[in-house]
Amino acid sequence: MEQAVKPFREIRDAVGMQMEIAVELHSRWNLPCAIRIAEALEEIKPLWYEDPIQMDNPEALAQFARSTRVPTTASETMTNRAAFRQMLDTGAIGIVMLDTGWVGGISEGHAIGKMAETYHRPFAPHDCTGPITFIRRKPTCASRCRNAMIQEGVRAYYKGGWYENVVTVLPAMANGFRVCTRRPRPRTRLQPEFLARPDVVSRTTEAA
Repeated sequence: MEQAVKPFREIRDAVGMQMEIAVELHSRWNLPCAIRIAEALEEIKPLWYEDPIQMDNPEALAQFARSTRVPTTASETMTNRAAFRQMLDTGAIGIVMLDTGWVGGISEGHAIGKMAETYHRPFAPHDCTGPITFIRRKPTCASRCRNAMIQEGVRAYYKGGWYENVVTVLPAMANGFRVCTRRPRPRTRLQPEFLARPDVVSRTTEAA
């Protein structure tokens, strides 16, 4: 455990509290192990613990949440409003993390964000599932959702990364912030070279 905590301490020693440290646990731990990890990391004052255990037992996740002062974030792996409500009802989630693509799009993502607001919980949209999800999170956060907290993003993906190989336009970013403007911007399209790749499967749904 000491060896695992060492990199986190080195970050704090280097930058102090000038940056947040969000701890991703990837649902890889059983409950006792997750509680021990959270206890060991509490000294570095993390922003959150994300997905400490598998999202199949609200009571177990609630037990984890009660064991630490650091908010529990969950979960990009949940795909519908009912699952989030169950977790919120048990007090298992401190910060709601949803993936706009996996929950069914912008409308359902907005509904989950507004539901989190009724529980006085912030929400933070998930990234890493591709450039379209990265692009479409803005409407979810900007559409009168006062509890929008932060948008996840992987700089190596969107700045000179593979997202640029898939779509023609990506949102402007500056100093870690997404640039918002009322002026219309060019709509993104899939790159022709991407569609022409032999390993890309394209399916078209015909109207009835």
